[in-house]
Amino acid sequence: MSKYITVQFLKAHSRIDDWNDADDDYLQHILDTAEAQLCNDLQRGSLDEVCVDGELPTPLQHAILILSAYLYENREAANPAKLNDNGIYWGLISHYIK
Repeated sequence: MSKYITVQFLKAHSRIDDWNDADDDYLQHILDTAEAQLCNDLQRGSLDEVCVDGELPTPLQHAILILSAYLYENREAANPAKLNDNGIYWGLISHYIK
């Protein structure tokens, strides 16, 4: 279960109707996947390593939202190489890479 971003927050970010909970389990899966990918991209054992006072820095929270929205919108054709072209994602996380 995602520790840093709620399904409701992802729905608001992605403009998914909050009343429609049919995809909530899938959205949770995407959040978990995005957090794991961010941890890997940061070359960290855990995102807790970059937390400040128990909170994930806002740029990293937004990186999770960007990655999650990408995975949601491109369910079948998600291409990790496309994320490498996303300067916003890498700009948000570059300061935190080990």
